[in-house]
Amino acid sequence: MITPERLNILHNAFHKAKSAGLHDSITPTPRSFATELLGLFARKRQLESKYKCKKIKDSYLRTLPPHMHLALQKWAMVAQEKMASPLDNNPAYPHYWSVYPRDAVFGAHHNAMSSKFSGFSVCHPVYDEEKMTGVLRHAIYSAILSTESTATFMLLPCSAGPMVTNSYTKLLKAYPHICYTLGTVPSTKLCYISPQSWTSQEIPLPQHTWNMDIIAVWNTDARRRLNNHNPTWIKELAKNIPEAQWYFTSISNDPIINARHPGMEHGFKKFERLPTNQKHAVRGLNSLAMDEEIPSSSQSNQNLTLKIEN
Repeated sequence: MITPERLNILHNAFHKAKSAGLHDSITPTPRSFATELLGLFARKRQLESKYKCKKIKDSYLRTLPPHMHLALQKWAMVAQEKMASPLDNNPAYPHYWSVYPRDAVFGAHHNAMSSKFSGFSVCHPVYDEEKMTGVLRHAIYSAILSTESTATFMLLPCSAGPMVTNSYTKLLKAYPHICYTLGTVPSTKLCYISPQSWTSQEIPLPQHTWNMDIIAVWNTDARRRLNNHNPTWIKELAKNIPEAQWYFTSISNDPIINARHPGMEHGFKKFERLPTNQKHAVRGLNSLAMDEEIPSSSQSNQNLTLKIEN
């Protein structure tokens, strides 16, 4: 099942991708919107079946509220969404990345981890520790190597207690010059939106117990560009996400000295050979550059229909 709003988003995305010629290179050739919608749900079930942990399974249904995305677009110049899905991506972003190549029928780029990050992105990954650690490391290495403004705003769950020893928090502590925890949304104020799709019947998600960290993984060029664009951007971001406790009122332009950590893993050499996502991704859906500021999305249509048209 699917909500009328998400159905409308998918229908529009399907026909935009088709008009842009993205369907021409997909094999087998897409037959219809209805057929591809069924395939999308089949891939969703396949992906969720890989996990036994309920927290991880449920995280596929936990979508951030729209005002967070709007704030990041307006004040942090975000124009890309990493590790998303056609079933939960924010349609206001001109670019998003999904795990399945077939999701290109809905305008998705394939596999965010296949290229270096560049530009300004948001990433709210599935709550699997290995995946969260992997994408955080990928964002860190991208910020270190990029010659362009590169900032990844990551939304990661965190325990309330001070004794946190998981892998991704160790990375945060190892790279404090690149990873800034800008703020934290307490569990009592963290409100996910209702699931937009479900497999059989709609079942409310269990109450979460974690806080949510808002983390900027960036290089000096990204910080300078944000400050030059609007010197008060971090204050405005805080005003627009008032449920968070913010730790910064200004961001320094000071350059990063010796960005490479002495304990960087040997995988860094392999990472260096990856293309940047600007060169790797196929353009066509939108004429905006990946780091270009985009307008805010309009209000959702209140008269959506469940009728599926090809």
